[in-house]
Amino acid sequence: MSNSIFSFGGANIADIKNTSGTEYTGWEEVYSIDFSKAGNSGDLDTGDTYVINGITWQANKDYGTVEVKSGTGLILTPAASSDFWSGGPQVPFLSASVPEMIPDLNQNDVLCMQWVVDFSASSGEQYPQNNYEAGGGCFWNGLHAGTALHVGSRLIGIGGQPYWGSFLGLTNQSNISLSGYSNPRYFTWENVLYIGGQTGIVSSGQSGSTTLEPPLEMKGTFSDGKRTRMHMWAPYGSYTIPGSWRTDEEDISQALTTSSLGVMFYGMEVYHTRTFKVIFKDFRLFRSRKP
Repeated sequence: MSNSIFSFGGANIADIKNTSGTEYTGWEEVYSIDFSKAGNSGDLDTGDTYVINGITWQANKDYGTVEVKSGTGLILTPAASSDFWSGGPQVPFLSASVPEMIPDLNQNDVLCMQWVVDFSASSGEQYPQNNYEAGGGCFWNGLHAGTALHVGSRLIGIGGQPYWGSFLGLTNQSNISLSGYSNPRYFTWENVLYIGGQTGIVSSGQSGSTTLEPPLEMKGTFSDGKRTRMHMWAPYGSYTIPGSWRTDEEDISQALTTSSLGVMFYGMEVYHTRTFKVIFKDFRLFRSRKP
């Protein structure tokens, strides 16, 4: 399960290899899942747990259903009015603790989570539509309502046009129209989190690709030729307000800290016109750290 990656095209780790005098080693794969080979969990209720490759995953079926199905993967079926951004993650999701995956997790670590996602629907096109359907993954602090903090991504359809999007916290989002593309579909995603600096990078692979690349080598492009990548800072984007500066990472009040850090996969359907499902298969977690 462990696989150290020290060179990928000669590129530094997210261009942060020498940040604040901290030197980082290559990427080490610390945990991975093929959800389609994880067995059958049955319908998981809120609070139910399911152990996969030695790690305990917890379900939340509010506003939908959660199931791991052999031969298919992790299936999240969001219900009507499921909404990730209006007051907290009111969506079906499956989550796990990063410290359980990495017992010696350190504040100076850099993490990369990757996954492959697909979709299905009872009518029309199988992909997210203009009724605000979405699915994705994120790092988060394991809390609900207004105290929830996230760094992550999702593929969402709005107004009949496909959009590539990343989100930060509960409200700060960036949507990029892909109207110049011919049916863009993004199945491979990654989130990189620099815990100590509270910054993140979200990337996706090429349209139509289902192959995961090494960390920070996703080669997708937008219609203008730029890479499918967004750079983010602070889980809630509020560290530039007066009185927000802190001398230690542990003092940051709105931080994703090592003690509560988790990963989450979710599905959403704000407006319900059909049965829409988000299906996850492969998941990988990497860590880069000080030597």
